[in-house]
Amino acid sequence: MAKNQIAINSNKSPKKNRNRGSGINAILSRHITSIIHDNTLQESYKNEFLNKFRQIYQINLEKLNICYKRGENVGEIVNNFIQEVWEELHNSLVNSIFDAMYDKINTINHNDYALNQIEKIINLICNNYLLNYDYDFYEIIKQIIFNFGIGGKFSVADFKGLKSKIENTAISTVLDSYFNDSGIKEIDENYMKQYLTIPATLPEVFIIESLHKNDTEDKHDGKKLYESLKFVGRNPKYFRVSNRFELSRIIDIFKNSKYRFLHISCHASKNTISLTEEDLSYKDFSELFTGAFTQHRIFFSACELGNQQFMGKLFADHWGKLHSVVAPKTTIQFYHAHSFWLSFYTSTLQYKKGEAMTAKTLLELVSKLMELFPVQMAVAVFNPKTRKIDYPI
Repeated sequence: MAKNQIAINSNKSPKKNRNRGSGINAILSRHITSIIHDNTLQESYKNEFLNKFRQIYQINLEKLNICYKRGENVGEIVNNFIQEVWEELHNSLVNSIFDAMYDKINTINHNDYALNQIEKIINLICNNYLLNYDYDFYEIIKQIIFNFGIGGKFSVADFKGLKSKIENTAISTVLDSYFNDSGIKEIDENYMKQYLTIPATLPEVFIIESLHKNDTEDKHDGKKLYESLKFVGRNPKYFRVSNRFELSRIIDIFKNSKYRFLHISCHASKNTISLTEEDLSYKDFSELFTGAFTQHRIFFSACELGNQQFMGKLFADHWGKLHSVVAPKTTIQFYHAHSFWLSFYTSTLQYKKGEAMTAKTLLELVSKLMELFPVQMAVAVFNPKTRKIDYPI
Protein backbone atom coordinates (compact mmCIF):
# COMPACT_ATOMS: atom_id res chain seq x y z
CA MET A 1 0.00 0.00 0.00
CA ALA A 2 1.58 3.26 -1.11
CA LYS A 3 1.78 6.27 1.09
CA ASN A 4 -0.49 8.34 -1.14
CA GLN A 5 -3.44 6.24 -0.05
CA ILE A 6 -3.87 8.61 2.87
CA ALA A 7 -4.99 11.96 1.53
CA ILE A 8 -2.68 14.74 2.62
CA ASN A 9 -2.47 18.09 0.87
CA SER A 10 1.26 18.60 0.80
CA ASN A 11 0.85 22.14 -0.58
CA LYS A 12 -0.69 23.43 2.61
CA SER A 13 1.18 23.66 5.85
CA PRO A 14 -0.86 23.46 9.04
CA LYS A 15 -1.40 26.88 10.57
CA LYS A 16 -0.04 26.03 13.98
CA ASN A 17 2.49 27.71 16.17
CA ARG A 18 5.87 26.09 16.50
CA ASN A 19 4.87 24.80 19.91
CA ARG A 20 5.60 21.72 21.95
CA GLY A 21 3.26 19.68 19.74
CA SER A 22 5.11 20.45 16.53
CA GLY A 23 8.42 19.70 18.22
CA ILE A 24 7.17 16.31 19.39
CA ASN A 25 5.81 15.56 15.92
CA ALA A 26 9.23 16.29 14.42
CA ILE A 27 10.97 13.99 16.90
CA LEU A 28 8.49 11.16 16.38
CA SER A 29 8.52 11.51 12.58
CA ARG A 30 12.30 11.45 12.43
CA HIS A 31 12.57 8.47 14.75
CA ILE A 32 9.89 6.23 13.21
CA THR A 33 11.19 6.72 9.67
CA SER A 34 14.73 6.08 10.88
CA ILE A 35 13.94 2.76 12.56
CA ILE A 36 11.84 1.64 9.58
CA HIS A 37 14.57 2.29 7.03
CA ASP A 38 17.51 0.93 9.03
CA ASN A 39 15.54 -2.28 9.83
CA THR A 40 15.67 -1.68 13.59
CA LEU A 41 11.88 -1.92 13.84
CA GLN A 42 11.83 -5.05 11.69
CA GLU A 43 14.32 -6.85 13.93
CA SER A 44 12.58 -5.67 17.09
CA TYR A 45 9.25 -6.89 15.74
CA LYS A 46 10.70 -10.25 14.78
CA ASN A 47 12.25 -10.80 18.21
CA GLU A 48 9.11 -9.66 20.03
CA PHE A 49 6.89 -11.99 18.03
CA LEU A 50 9.15 -15.04 18.31
CA ASN A 51 9.53 -14.61 22.08
CA LYS A 52 5.78 -14.28 22.58
CA PHE A 53 5.07 -17.13 20.15
CA ARG A 54 7.32 -19.49 22.11
CA GLN A 55 5.51 -18.58 25.33
CA ILE A 56 2.13 -19.22 23.71
CA TYR A 57 3.39 -22.50 22.29
CA GLN A 58 4.71 -23.73 25.65
CA ILE A 59 1.49 -22.88 27.50
CA ASN A 60 -0.64 -24.69 24.92
CA LEU A 61 1.71 -27.68 24.82
CA GLU A 62 1.17 -28.13 28.55
CA LYS A 63 -2.60 -27.87 28.06
CA LEU A 64 -2.41 -30.43 25.27
CA ASN A 65 -0.55 -32.92 27.46
CA ILE A 66 -3.17 -32.57 30.19
CA CYS A 67 -5.99 -33.15 27.69
CA TYR A 68 -4.38 -36.31 26.33
CA LYS A 69 -3.86 -37.69 29.82
CA ARG A 70 -7.54 -37.09 30.57
CA GLY A 71 -8.70 -38.42 27.21
CA GLU A 72 -10.32 -35.09 26.32
CA ASN A 73 -10.79 -33.53 22.90
CA VAL A 74 -7.85 -31.32 21.91
CA GLY A 75 -9.62 -29.47 19.10
CA GLU A 76 -10.46 -26.42 21.19
CA ILE A 77 -6.85 -26.07 22.36
CA VAL A 78 -5.55 -26.21 18.80
CA ASN A 79 -8.11 -23.62 17.63
CA ASN A 80 -7.23 -21.31 20.52
CA PHE A 81 -3.56 -21.72 19.69
CA ILE A 82 -4.16 -20.57 16.10
CA GLN A 83 -6.12 -17.55 17.31
CA GLU A 84 -3.52 -16.56 19.92
CA VAL A 85 -0.63 -16.79 17.47
CA TRP A 86 -2.51 -14.74 14.89
CA GLU A 87 -3.39 -12.04 17.42
CA GLU A 88 0.20 -11.92 18.61
CA LEU A 89 1.37 -11.09 15.10
CA HIS A 90 -0.49 -7.78 15.43
CA ASN A 91 0.20 -7.21 19.12
CA SER A 92 3.94 -7.70 18.71
CA LEU A 93 4.14 -5.00 16.06
CA VAL A 94 2.08 -2.64 18.21
CA ASN A 95 4.34 -3.27 21.20
CA SER A 96 7.52 -2.90 19.14
CA ILE A 97 6.43 0.46 17.74
CA PHE A 98 5.24 1.73 21.08
CA ASP A 99 8.37 0.70 22.97
CA ALA A 100 10.67 2.25 20.37
CA MET A 101 8.75 5.54 20.30
CA TYR A 102 8.15 5.70 24.05
CA ASP A 103 11.84 5.19 24.79
CA LYS A 104 12.54 8.13 22.49
CA ILE A 105 10.07 10.56 24.05
CA ASN A 106 10.87 9.33 27.56
CA THR A 107 14.07 11.40 27.34
CA ILE A 108 12.00 14.58 27.01
CA ASN A 109 9.11 15.97 29.03
CA HIS A 110 6.51 13.83 27.29
CA ASN A 111 2.77 14.15 27.87
CA ASP A 112 -0.48 12.59 26.72
CA TYR A 113 -0.24 14.51 23.45
CA ALA A 114 2.89 12.54 22.59
CA LEU A 115 1.23 9.27 23.60
CA ASN A 116 -1.75 10.09 21.40
CA GLN A 117 0.58 10.77 18.47
CA ILE A 118 2.27 7.42 19.01
CA GLU A 119 -1.16 5.77 18.84
CA LYS A 120 -1.72 7.50 15.50
CA ILE A 121 1.57 6.10 14.19
CA ILE A 122 0.59 2.63 15.40
CA ASN A 123 -2.80 2.89 13.66
CA LEU A 124 -1.15 3.98 10.41
CA ILE A 125 1.48 1.25 10.32
CA CYS A 126 -0.57 -1.64 11.69
CA ASN A 127 -3.91 -0.95 10.03
CA ASN A 128 -2.82 0.50 6.70
CA TYR A 129 0.00 -1.90 5.99
CA LEU A 130 -0.29 -5.09 8.05
CA LEU A 131 -3.88 -6.17 7.38
CA ASN A 132 -3.25 -8.13 4.17
CA TYR A 133 -0.23 -9.89 5.60
CA ASP A 134 -1.62 -10.98 8.93
CA TYR A 135 -4.70 -12.55 7.32
CA ASP A 136 -2.49 -14.43 4.86
CA PHE A 137 -0.53 -15.70 7.84
CA TYR A 138 -3.73 -16.83 9.54
CA GLU A 139 -4.72 -18.87 6.49
CA ILE A 140 -1.23 -20.37 6.21
CA ILE A 141 -0.99 -21.55 9.80
CA LYS A 142 -4.49 -23.03 9.60
CA GLN A 143 -3.33 -25.08 6.60
CA ILE A 144 -0.11 -26.13 8.36
CA ILE A 145 -2.04 -27.36 11.37
CA PHE A 146 -4.59 -29.09 9.16
CA ASN A 147 -1.79 -30.96 7.39
CA PHE A 148 -0.31 -32.05 10.71
CA GLY A 149 -3.64 -33.18 12.09
CA ILE A 150 -5.05 -34.76 8.96
CA GLY A 151 -7.78 -37.29 9.62
CA GLY A 152 -8.76 -35.70 12.90
CA LYS A 153 -5.74 -37.08 14.77
CA PHE A 154 -3.45 -34.60 16.42
CA SER A 155 -0.75 -35.85 18.78
CA VAL A 156 1.64 -34.08 21.11
CA ALA A 157 4.42 -35.03 18.69
CA ASP A 158 2.52 -33.29 15.89
CA PHE A 159 2.17 -30.18 18.02
CA LYS A 160 5.91 -30.15 18.76
CA GLY A 161 6.58 -30.35 15.04
CA LEU A 162 4.58 -27.19 14.49
CA LYS A 163 6.94 -24.96 16.43
CA SER A 164 9.75 -24.56 13.91
CA LYS A 165 7.35 -24.73 10.96
CA ILE A 166 5.29 -21.77 12.18
CA GLU A 167 8.37 -19.80 13.22
CA ASN A 168 9.92 -20.17 9.77
CA THR A 169 6.63 -19.34 8.09
CA ALA A 170 6.17 -16.23 10.20
CA ILE A 171 9.67 -14.96 9.40
CA SER A 172 9.53 -15.64 5.65
CA THR A 173 5.91 -14.93 4.70
CA VAL A 174 5.05 -12.11 7.07
CA LEU A 175 7.80 -10.50 9.10
CA ASP A 176 10.18 -10.10 6.14
CA SER A 177 7.61 -9.71 3.36
CA TYR A 178 5.73 -7.13 5.39
CA PHE A 179 8.67 -4.76 5.62
CA ASN A 180 10.05 -5.45 2.14
CA ASP A 181 6.89 -5.58 0.02
CA SER A 182 4.12 -3.65 1.79
CA GLY A 183 5.26 -0.18 0.79
CA ILE A 184 6.01 0.81 4.38
CA LYS A 185 9.53 1.91 3.42
CA GLU A 186 8.04 4.56 1.15
CA ILE A 187 7.11 6.54 4.26
CA ASP A 188 9.44 9.49 4.71
CA GLU A 189 9.85 12.07 7.45
CA ASN A 190 7.91 14.87 5.71
CA TYR A 191 4.97 12.58 5.02
CA MET A 192 4.86 11.46 8.64
CA LYS A 193 5.00 15.05 9.93
CA GLN A 194 1.98 15.97 7.82
CA TYR A 195 0.12 12.82 8.83
CA LEU A 196 0.56 13.65 12.52
CA THR A 197 -1.03 17.08 12.07
CA ILE A 198 -4.30 15.56 10.83
CA PRO A 199 -6.75 15.51 13.78
CA ALA A 200 -8.08 12.01 14.32
CA THR A 201 -11.21 13.36 16.03
CA LEU A 202 -13.04 16.64 16.67
CA PRO A 203 -13.65 17.92 20.24
CA GLU A 204 -17.45 17.75 20.10
CA VAL A 205 -20.17 15.58 21.69
CA PHE A 206 -22.25 13.04 19.75
CA ILE A 207 -25.34 12.12 21.80
CA ILE A 208 -27.47 8.99 21.35
CA GLU A 209 -30.54 8.51 23.53
CA SER A 210 -32.96 5.61 23.92
CA LEU A 211 -35.35 5.64 26.88
CA HIS A 212 -38.58 3.86 27.79
CA LYS A 213 -41.78 4.80 25.98
CA ASN A 214 -43.34 6.01 29.21
CA ASP A 215 -40.42 8.31 30.09
CA THR A 216 -41.64 11.90 29.93
CA GLU A 217 -39.71 14.59 28.04
CA ASP A 218 -38.34 16.06 31.26
CA LYS A 219 -36.44 12.78 31.79
CA HIS A 220 -34.62 12.96 28.46
CA ASP A 221 -31.32 14.17 29.91
CA GLY A 222 -29.58 13.52 26.59
CA LYS A 223 -31.87 15.99 24.81
CA LYS A 224 -31.43 18.52 27.60
CA LEU A 225 -27.66 18.11 27.41
CA TYR A 226 -27.79 18.73 23.66
CA GLU A 227 -29.81 21.92 24.10
CA SER A 228 -27.51 23.16 26.87
CA LEU A 229 -24.35 22.55 24.84
CA LYS A 230 -25.87 24.37 21.87
CA PHE A 231 -26.65 27.27 24.19
CA VAL A 232 -22.99 27.63 25.22
CA GLY A 233 -21.81 27.68 21.61
CA ARG A 234 -20.85 24.05 20.97
CA ASN A 235 -21.94 21.95 18.01
CA PRO A 236 -23.29 18.68 19.49
CA LYS A 237 -25.29 16.13 17.54
CA TYR A 238 -28.36 14.43 19.00
CA PHE A 239 -30.23 11.30 17.86
CA ARG A 240 -33.03 9.34 19.49
CA VAL A 241 -33.25 5.62 18.66
CA SER A 242 -35.67 2.83 19.54
CA ASN A 243 -34.01 -0.44 18.50
CA ARG A 244 -30.76 -2.00 17.34
CA PHE A 245 -31.49 -1.32 13.66
CA GLU A 246 -31.88 2.41 14.29
CA LEU A 247 -28.85 2.38 16.58
CA SER A 248 -26.71 0.73 13.89
CA ARG A 249 -27.71 3.43 11.38
CA ILE A 250 -26.81 6.20 13.83
CA ILE A 251 -23.49 4.51 14.56
CA ASP A 252 -22.73 4.82 10.84
CA ILE A 253 -23.33 8.56 11.12
CA PHE A 254 -21.11 8.68 14.21
CA LYS A 255 -18.30 6.94 12.31
CA ASN A 256 -18.29 9.68 9.69
CA SER A 257 -18.67 12.55 12.15
CA LYS A 258 -15.19 12.24 13.68
CA TYR A 259 -16.68 13.53 16.94
CA ARG A 260 -14.37 12.63 19.82
CA PHE A 261 -16.90 12.24 22.63
CA LEU A 262 -19.72 9.70 22.38
CA HIS A 263 -22.45 10.19 24.98
CA ILE A 264 -25.12 7.51 25.36
CA SER A 265 -28.22 8.03 27.49
CA CYS A 266 -30.33 4.93 28.16
CA HIS A 267 -31.52 2.50 30.80
CA ALA A 268 -29.28 -0.38 31.82
CA SER A 269 -28.52 -2.99 34.45
CA LYS A 270 -25.59 -5.16 35.42
CA ASN A 271 -26.49 -7.55 32.59
CA THR A 272 -28.25 -5.66 29.79
CA ILE A 273 -28.64 -2.34 28.00
CA SER A 274 -32.22 -1.30 27.31
CA LEU A 275 -33.34 0.46 24.16
CA THR A 276 -36.90 1.72 23.78
CA GLU A 277 -38.12 -1.44 22.04
CA GLU A 278 -35.62 -4.12 23.04
CA ASP A 279 -32.88 -5.15 25.44
CA LEU A 280 -29.33 -5.93 24.32
CA SER A 281 -26.66 -8.02 25.99
CA TYR A 282 -23.31 -6.33 26.58
CA LYS A 283 -21.89 -8.47 23.78
CA ASP A 284 -24.57 -7.52 21.24
CA PHE A 285 -24.33 -3.85 22.14
CA SER A 286 -20.55 -3.76 21.81
CA GLU A 287 -20.55 -5.56 18.47
CA LEU A 288 -22.77 -2.87 16.94
CA PHE A 289 -19.82 -0.46 17.27
CA THR A 290 -17.34 -2.56 15.31
CA GLY A 291 -15.10 -0.22 13.33
CA ALA A 292 -16.60 2.91 14.89
CA PHE A 293 -13.79 4.00 17.19
CA THR A 294 -10.48 5.76 16.64
CA GLN A 295 -9.03 7.33 19.80
CA HIS A 296 -12.51 8.00 21.22
CA ARG A 297 -13.90 8.48 24.69
CA ILE A 298 -17.34 7.10 25.65
CA PHE A 299 -19.57 8.39 28.40
CA PHE A 300 -22.74 6.68 29.58
CA SER A 301 -25.68 8.19 31.39
CA ALA A 302 -27.09 4.78 32.27
CA CYS A 303 -27.59 3.07 35.60
CA GLU A 304 -25.05 0.45 36.72
CA LEU A 305 -22.95 0.35 33.53
CA GLY A 306 -19.88 1.37 35.52
CA ASN A 307 -18.85 -2.24 36.08
CA GLN A 308 -15.72 -4.01 34.89
CA GLN A 309 -17.65 -6.66 32.98
CA PHE A 310 -19.19 -4.06 30.66
CA MET A 311 -16.21 -1.73 30.46
CA GLY A 312 -13.81 -4.61 29.93
CA LYS A 313 -15.99 -5.94 27.11
CA LEU A 314 -15.89 -2.60 25.30
CA PHE A 315 -12.12 -2.32 25.54
CA ALA A 316 -11.58 -5.94 24.53
CA ASP A 317 -13.80 -5.64 21.45
CA HIS A 318 -12.24 -2.33 20.37
CA TRP A 319 -8.68 -2.82 21.54
CA GLY A 320 -6.45 0.22 21.16
CA LYS A 321 -9.31 2.30 19.74
CA LEU A 322 -10.75 3.67 22.99
CA HIS A 323 -9.07 6.09 25.36
CA SER A 324 -11.60 5.85 28.18
CA VAL A 325 -15.07 4.83 29.35
CA VAL A 326 -17.02 6.60 32.11
CA ALA A 327 -20.34 5.34 33.47
CA PRO A 328 -22.40 5.36 36.70
CA LYS A 329 -21.72 2.56 39.15
CA THR A 330 -25.23 2.68 40.60
CA THR A 331 -28.65 4.10 39.75
CA ILE A 332 -28.66 7.77 38.85
CA GLN A 333 -31.47 10.34 38.84
CA PHE A 334 -32.20 12.21 35.60
CA TYR A 335 -31.65 15.68 37.05
CA HIS A 336 -28.40 14.60 38.71
CA ALA A 337 -27.24 13.07 35.44
CA HIS A 338 -27.98 16.25 33.50
CA SER A 339 -26.21 18.47 36.04
CA PHE A 340 -23.17 16.21 36.19
CA TRP A 341 -22.71 15.83 32.43
CA LEU A 342 -23.36 19.48 31.62
CA SER A 343 -20.71 20.50 34.14
CA PHE A 344 -18.37 17.81 32.83
CA TYR A 345 -18.60 18.78 29.15
CA THR A 346 -18.60 22.51 29.84
CA SER A 347 -15.29 22.09 31.63
CA THR A 348 -13.87 19.58 29.15
CA LEU A 349 -14.63 21.63 26.06
CA GLN A 350 -12.82 24.66 27.50
CA TYR A 351 -9.46 23.15 26.54
CA LYS A 352 -7.50 25.39 24.25
CA LYS A 353 -6.49 24.34 20.75
CA GLY A 354 -3.56 21.94 20.95
CA GLU A 355 -4.50 20.78 24.44
CA ALA A 356 -6.11 17.41 25.05
CA MET A 357 -7.89 15.55 27.79
CA THR A 358 -5.54 13.16 29.56
CA ALA A 359 -6.19 10.25 31.89
CA LYS A 360 -5.07 12.47 34.77
CA THR A 361 -7.32 15.43 33.92
CA LEU A 362 -10.27 13.10 33.28
CA LEU A 363 -9.85 11.46 36.66
CA GLU A 364 -9.45 14.79 38.46
CA LEU A 365 -12.55 16.26 36.85
CA VAL A 366 -14.77 13.24 37.53
CA SER A 367 -13.57 13.11 41.14
CA LYS A 368 -14.33 16.80 41.70
CA LEU A 369 -17.80 16.53 40.19
CA MET A 370 -18.62 13.50 42.34
CA GLU A 371 -17.98 15.72 45.35
CA LEU A 372 -20.53 18.24 44.03
CA PHE A 373 -23.25 15.86 42.84
CA PRO A 374 -24.68 12.70 44.47
CA VAL A 375 -23.42 10.33 41.76
CA GLN A 376 -20.92 7.47 41.78
CA MET A 377 -18.99 7.13 38.54
CA ALA A 378 -16.59 4.44 37.37
CA VAL A 379 -13.66 5.38 35.13
CA ALA A 380 -11.72 2.97 32.93
CA VAL A 381 -8.75 4.12 30.84
CA PHE A 382 -6.48 2.44 28.33
CA ASN A 383 -2.85 2.56 29.49
CA PRO A 384 -0.72 2.75 26.32
CA LYS A 385 2.50 1.87 28.12
CA THR A 386 1.31 -1.35 29.76
CA ARG A 387 -1.31 -2.08 27.06
CA LYS A 388 -3.75 -2.80 29.87
CA ILE A 389 -6.96 -1.29 31.23
CA ASP A 390 -6.74 0.73 34.44
CA TYR A 391 -9.73 1.22 36.74
CA PRO A 392 -8.66 4.18 38.93
CA ILE A 393 -12.22 4.77 40.22
